[in-house]
Amino acid sequence: MDLDLTASGWTASRCAGFCDDDRASCWCPPNTTYGRKPPPPGSPPWVRYSERGRVILEPCKPGQVRDKKGVRRKNDWGQPDLSIEDLLGEKGWCNVKTVHDIPKNAMSLCGGWRGCQEDGLHGPLCDIVSEDVCLNQCTGHGECDAGYCRCHHGWYGHDCARKKAGEELEPGLEDSRPWLSKVMMSVPAAALEPPSVGPGTASEQHGARMRPLIYIYDMPPEFTSRMHQYKNVNEHCGYRIFRPGNGSELYADGYSVEVYFHEMLSVSPHRTFDPEEADFFYVPVYYTCWMWPVNGWADMPFYGAPTAWNRYSNAAHMWLQAKNWIQANFPFWDRRGGRDHIWMTNHDEGACYMPTEIYRNSIMLTHWGRMDLNHTSNTAYFPDNYSGSVHWTGVMDGKDVKTLYEGHPCYDPNKDLVIPGFKPPEHYANSPLMGSWPWQRDILLYLRGDVGKHRNPNYSRGIRQKLYKLSVENQWADKYRIFIGEKYDIDGDYGQHLSRSLFCVVAPGDGYAMRFEDAVLHGCLPLIIMDGTHAVFESIVDLDAFSLRISENAVNEHLPQLLMAISPDQIARMQRRLALVWHRFAYGHGPLVYATMRVIVHRNQEHQKEIRAGMPGDQQEIPTEHPYQPVYNFPIHNDAFATIMQWLYSRIQDTGGPDIAANHIADGDR
Repeated sequence: MDLDLTASGWTASRCAGFCDDDRASCWCPPNTTYGRKPPPPGSPPWVRYSERGRVILEPCKPGQVRDKKGVRRKNDWGQPDLSIEDLLGEKGWCNVKTVHDIPKNAMSLCGGWRGCQEDGLHGPLCDIVSEDVCLNQCTGHGECDAGYCRCHHGWYGHDCARKKAGEELEPGLEDSRPWLSKVMMSVPAAALEPPSVGPGTASEQHGARMRPLIYIYDMPPEFTSRMHQYKNVNEHCGYRIFRPGNGSELYADGYSVEVYFHEMLSVSPHRTFDPEEADFFYVPVYYTCWMWPVNGWADMPFYGAPTAWNRYSNAAHMWLQAKNWIQANFPFWDRRGGRDHIWMTNHDEGACYMPTEIYRNSIMLTHWGRMDLNHTSNTAYFPDNYSGSVHWTGVMDGKDVKTLYEGHPCYDPNKDLVIPGFKPPEHYANSPLMGSWPWQRDILLYLRGDVGKHRNPNYSRGIRQKLYKLSVENQWADKYRIFIGEKYDIDGDYGQHLSRSLFCVVAPGDGYAMRFEDAVLHGCLPLIIMDGTHAVFESIVDLDAFSLRISENAVNEHLPQLLMAISPDQIARMQRRLALVWHRFAYGHGPLVYATMRVIVHRNQEHQKEIRAGMPGDQQEIPTEHPYQPVYNFPIHNDAFATIMQWLYSRIQDTGGPDIAANHIADGDR
């Protein structure tokens, strides 16, 4: 328990019960009916309890507590209406069996209405247990512990995908846990059977290989799986979750691609376990998970800063430690100076504060395509403002943290790639891309989201604020059906609105914002307003064929006239061009993602049958000349993940040298 419940100061990890100090999570104490009981003496280190107990969630902090003399006092970090007796008393949260017996104020604050703090826990009492989520579910050869794979005997690796040479490859857990087969994939042959002589013999031994071949570093847990064990919330740091009964479903926050890409690469035929034949090396570092929620709960370690209020310094030092670990344990970084190493930099301002010694050669997969060399942070969130000088005693000998990353752009289109964020298929279920009939495009321009009403002026470079002000002052909604505003300003289904819009605003937020993906996946033509900044895949896809770009200074009261001046024929041409590539901005790889797509397409087809039943025969089909024909079979082999692989293939000779590229061509590699 907290040493002094009356002491001042909120942190997410303050606990009025039993504190699991390995993971900074809070539980009912052992002396209560539903308390966490310690493991038996002599248990292995991974056995954390004999009885899990009932969790005390972050909102369940008592504001009325007892001091060391037993006198009730109020503190400044708990809920004012929640007392310690509501938690630990005879009829409190930790001692009462059912929801109905728990005090109403305790139930509203402590119940799992907003989700329980660990993967694998569900229900209002967080007492319904399901499978935890791990990378490819430990390939069926390990036990998943909140993101960490404890591999079965002989198996090893982040995902337990490898076994010691010469040992029998026994079946995994799929037969005893059939729900795993819905989300797990077997290890690809390219990874299991590297060529025995060299890359020149790959085709002869195994037929055509799926170039590029990518070696994934098994990073120490503090860079990956431990982030999941520490996160203490289940709606971040992932893209899928098990529900009660062990059914799986997709979810997404703004940073889900960090885990999704790692998992898809792990089960891809592009993966190799032989670093000597690798075209590229992928370095998984879950730094967005570190930035939130981990640094909100953990007291340490704070990479490169003694507080969590300089997250760019944390991230820069985390990346640097990862690079130093690779150099200390493998020869491959020094072989080509990191040119063939890939880093995921998918937070708001991407690689802007990536250490220069990593950035100058390595490949950045990012959401933020800002290209100017002398850049300053544009975030409105102070802990992420990397432009300020920071000096810490004992860190970098007191030098300014900025010296780690000054002197490079956030993105270089010659070596980096702006990739799509992960959007679950349900997000664009109203789109013809998911088999929906096209909607009438009766909205001229659309932007719903944060328009900076309560933000610092530099948020979105002021673009969203300016658009909102112009829209209100000039009555754009009434005159032109231009809708700019927040969720509470514009009622209705977001996906339907996008599917009904001709143009959609693509403007920054604190850095990147997934407005481009929202637009394209719904067939809405992007109106890009962000100077000197590439949108998704802009370096490899001709975005001008289906989008408009105007300068930030050109946003004025004449914007409606500009859009209305574009002829219907030109709009139709742009829409047809968009329909040729929109699938490249969606992620379809992975058994759960693709299965979800199939469910949505089937649902849309059934809905169309109902509509047809009430329509005249000559109106029951989409006109063949319509730009957006329903897509009933999503082209998974040309989705966003495949597009990234295709781009990497084109980079082989730039990163590995012409001799390697020539060998690949001679082998007939794909």
